[in-house]
Amino acid sequence: MPKDIGVMPEDIGPLVEPGGPARAEGPSLWRQGLSAGAVLVAGVALSVLGSKRLYDLAQERERRAIEEQAGSKAEQAQIAINRALESLTSVRALHEAYGRFSAEQFGRFVKSDAAFHRGTLALGWVPRVTIAQRAEFERGLRPVGGGARIFEPNGHGMLVPSPPQEDYFPVHFLVSLVDGELVQGMNLTAMSWLREPLRTAMAQGRAVAVTRMSAAAGNRDDYVIQAFLPVYRSGSDGRTASRTAMTGFSMGVFSVGELFRSVFDAGTEPYELRVYDVNRHGDERQVFALRAEGAEAAPAAGWTRQFHVADQVWRAVFTPRGRRAETPGLLPYAALAAGVLITAMLAAYFLLSHWRTLQVLRLSQYLQRVQQRLFEERVSAAVQTRLREQAQASEAAKTRLLQVASHDLRQPMNALGLYLGQARAALPEASTWLRAIEHAFESMRTMFDALLDWSRLETGTLQPCVREVEMRPLLERLGQEYAALARERGLRFVLRARGVFAHSDPVLLERMLRNLLTNAVTYTESGEVSLRCGPYGDGTRVRIRVADTGAGFSTSGRGRLFNAFERGAAHRAHHKGLGLGLAIVRQGADLLGHPLRLRSSPRRGSVFTIVVPAGDGAMAAAPADPTLQDRRVLLIDDDAAALAEMGAWLRRWGARVECAADLSTAAGRMKNGRPDLLIVDQHLADGSGLEFLERQRQRCPGLKAMVVSGDRAFVDGARALHADLVVLSKPVAPARLKSLAHFLLTEPAPPATGA
Repeated sequence: MPKDIGVMPEDIGPLVEPGGPARAEGPSLWRQGLSAGAVLVAGVALSVLGSKRLYDLAQERERRAIEEQAGSKAEQAQIAINRALESLTSVRALHEAYGRFSAEQFGRFVKSDAAFHRGTLALGWVPRVTIAQRAEFERGLRPVGGGARIFEPNGHGMLVPSPPQEDYFPVHFLVSLVDGELVQGMNLTAMSWLREPLRTAMAQGRAVAVTRMSAAAGNRDDYVIQAFLPVYRSGSDGRTASRTAMTGFSMGVFSVGELFRSVFDAGTEPYELRVYDVNRHGDERQVFALRAEGAEAAPAAGWTRQFHVADQVWRAVFTPRGRRAETPGLLPYAALAAGVLITAMLAAYFLLSHWRTLQVLRLSQYLQRVQQRLFEERVSAAVQTRLREQAQASEAAKTRLLQVASHDLRQPMNALGLYLGQARAALPEASTWLRAIEHAFESMRTMFDALLDWSRLETGTLQPCVREVEMRPLLERLGQEYAALARERGLRFVLRARGVFAHSDPVLLERMLRNLLTNAVTYTESGEVSLRCGPYGDGTRVRIRVADTGAGFSTSGRGRLFNAFERGAAHRAHHKGLGLGLAIVRQGADLLGHPLRLRSSPRRGSVFTIVVPAGDGAMAAAPADPTLQDRRVLLIDDDAAALAEMGAWLRRWGARVECAADLSTAAGRMKNGRPDLLIVDQHLADGSGLEFLERQRQRCPGLKAMVVSGDRAFVDGARALHADLVVLSKPVAPARLKSLAHFLLTEPAPPATGA
């Protein structure tokens, strides 16, 4: 009988009063139940034993039949593999018959040969080309569209010309019935996974095979066989011929899945099949599996067969799918007897069921109360989840609005600045209203820049580029700017900058310091503003402090000080700003991992401290690169900070750098002569950097250039659509910039006819 679930016996109570009639009938009912149960167990046990014996005999007969059927199918699969590999012999015979043949002849031959059997993905001819024959071979590639040189992949994944060597084995003719991985002109011996098999084929004079996973057959998990058969001059014995007697390889690419599926049908076969390549190092590697949909891993019991694929040996493991044999004739009678016994047992069970009726009712009431509590908890959790999702959606909508608004306002802001400049030039003695407009524009631009910085930090599009930074030039530039602003407000500005180096993002660090200095100068009525920088602690860190003698902050107000759009009571008297300055400083410090500290008291001023990891000064001794020495580089970018940073690195490497902030200025500099290297930003105020590069390449064929952009979608799309275009993603890493510049300047210039 079932136990009570979570209910104590005293909670449910007795079903009948002690001494009642049910108590007297209890033992008789129990004896009847036990007798019926004993008969039921005996009958079911006898039925199970007899059925098990008949079932085992039927299963053994069925297994033998399945094993014979699997053996026959395995022989057919071996024949299909051999027929597919015979295509290599056909290609060799074609070469021996014609010597040299055209791409059209080879294409007709491949399509006619592949029509006789399934599984062929591609057939090709790989000649042996000596270094003396290389130029003639490369000239012969153009008419068939295979390229103009023998090439190989380098360590960066780029295709580069093969270096001089004694022999090359490039793909010449390759007729692919589907999209393939090899292209004409690729030197096969330069590929690490083909080098050893080809060397074995040349040494032993027989066909070799390589198994690889490939999407060429239309299935990501399908394997293909790449087979190569050495071909020698007429009269040469492949077993004893030297490498110089070779004329090349006949190669083929065959789908493992198609070869086996041409023989085995997953929907009708009574067994599951797994094929392993035993030639691979380490654990066996499964190259094909045939099993029904939704089937679990195959059981361990089964039988094996071997397949020979050129020089490889594969092992096939067959396992039956557990089909049951036909039911023996005696089983229905055993089932009838068991059914009678079960019916008798159910009758006894129903006689006893009223003993538990009251307990079931009380248990049902208890479960209803539990379900009610669970329902209330679920409703509460669902409400909280919905509120959290709405808050997240609201935050995401706000972030998207800031992004779109910041992007769309950039152009009218730039236009307004230009109009004000023209008005200032037209009215030398500007009136009060023009100065008011300029002050209003400056406030609007400051708020716009703060809003844009906050949007980029919130969306995560602003990624830091940490490098070695010399602090004195950075702080002196800020000191000159804010010293003038402090004098206008009658304040004293103090700058103390020691010659130290730090590890940080110079652009983001400068923005943080600007926000702190702007707040200090704006909200300090009298006294001084100071900017100090020097070593801190044991010399492994640098401390930067911005101090003022302004109104300061109370202890209670510091908790909201770094919140976005939050302004202190003393600062609300000024109508400038959105309350984003300190929020941007906090976000930037968290992004860079720089500790930010504040010490302040009302009417005594504030001190903001940023602690930055110290550098070792390695950037000051950056050696000039011989490749870039005295090379003329034209750098185009409308971001002044990015323009200054990249220009500084290129000058350290010895280049002669010319900078332009827009395309019109860059076009004028291009008229002064063709630069050795052009670096242009994609998104400029007056046009597209890529379109400018294409126009300049029409005027100067072979112009070496790279395009930089912070738009990840443009970077990925440009690399996919323009194979010969070098695209660099912002923020630009100095090592990456130097590596690509070195590659472009050392690569041979393409011929004028190909420009």
